[in-house]
Amino acid sequence: MGPRHLDYAQSLSNLAVLYERTGDYPRAVQLLREALDIKKVTIGEGHPDYAISLDNLAATYASMSEYALAEPLYQQALKIRRETLGPNHRDCAGTLNNWLACTEPWPTTREPSRSIARPCESSRKPWARNTRSMRRN
Repeated sequence: MGPRHLDYAQSLSNLAVLYERTGDYPRAVQLLREALDIKKVTIGEGHPDYAISLDNLAATYASMSEYALAEPLYQQALKIRRETLGPNHRDCAGTLNNWLACTEPWPTTREPSRSIARPCESSRKPWARNTRSMRRN
């Protein structure tokens, strides 16, 4: 195992969670980007695990109130998840929930269109309204 292995990417993501929780957002972003780069090379940009990493990076940006950086990552993660897992999968709904929560405090953004939200509504749980990403990558 080396620095281009999926297990190494997982370790980077886990360490990023620690840095985020201690408020060291720049270091967390750096580690999440490195993990994302490893996944891009090893499993490709269309893989559901790549979408998890995008979602986690977006959540970190949202924690930093960097909504303009978070939104396109949520969009990309949602697109991958809809294509690979199907539009009614719970991970699709989770990304959509995170994206919607990200747009609320940012009044200048446009809300995701109803056509984007509609396919995920059947799996959306009312109690999951402001959930954060599940850090499973």
